[in-house]
Amino acid sequence: MAEFFTHAPYTDASHSNFNAVGGNQYNTYVNQSLEEENILATLKPAGRGGYVPQCMEGTRMDILKKVDGWLDNVDAPNILWISGSPGAGKSAIASTLI
Repeated sequence: MAEFFTHAPYTDASHSNFNAVGGNQYNTYVNQSLEEENILATLKPAGRGGYVPQCMEGTRMDILKKVDGWLDNVDAPNILWISGSPGAGKSAIASTLI
């Protein structure tokens, strides 16, 4: 599986696990007790709102400029990866781009 990353720059997967999965895949369900079901029923999952506001005007100009440069470069890799800590603005950047 290591040959998958041979042309990817700045990739450190030394502390990762890779699994080769083949054949048919099946979900396995475990019977839950009534108590567990009641606990899960009381949990309120986070809403998945459809709209994410764009970046405020004049903000994140550096990353947006880099993305524009990536889009204009036909020789650039075809995957754009934006990472950051929670709340850093990844969704706002994606909203601005689309």
